[in-house]
Amino acid sequence: MKLTIKEDIDMNIKFIVMTAAAVLLVASCSKNQNEEESGYPAVELDTKTVTYTLDKVTQNGVDVKPYLPFFDGVRLSLSYVDGKPSILQFSEDGVPFSVLPAGMKAPLDIEWEIYSASSPYEIRIKGTETTVFWMDKDRNVSISFKLGAAANEYMYNFKATGE
Repeated sequence: MKLTIKEDIDMNIKFIVMTAAAVLLVASCSKNQNEEESGYPAVELDTKTVTYTLDKVTQNGVDVKPYLPFFDGVRLSLSYVDGKPSILQFSEDGVPFSVLPAGMKAPLDIEWEIYSASSPYEIRIKGTETTVFWMDKDRNVSISFKLGAAANEYMYNFKATGE
């Protein structure tokens, strides 16, 4: 059976479309090593303390930190011992509200752990299900919270300033 030129072109287009779809399917199923790893994420360190300061404070996506100087008193440090999470210290000096979960007050000086095995990682109080902060694969830390109207979404974004 001989195909016409139009039928031959249609078959080639179908083949190309099916091949592209198969390639996309395989590529979307492959595991991204930066996003998911076994055990603790690639944020483990030897024995040291990483200090963080607020980089941004966003309200509904707009950075308000430059306009409110009391955010300069917010500090976070994460200590590691033998490459595992150890002590979390957090203070909100001068801030007129707390971003911590109900029942918690700053300053914090608690044991912490990384709970999830993929980014963003949950930073939890050790031995509990209380997530205090989130950490991305680049070791940036954040916490989101609401104040006032339900539509107001706030987020603290921390950057490491010292190790």
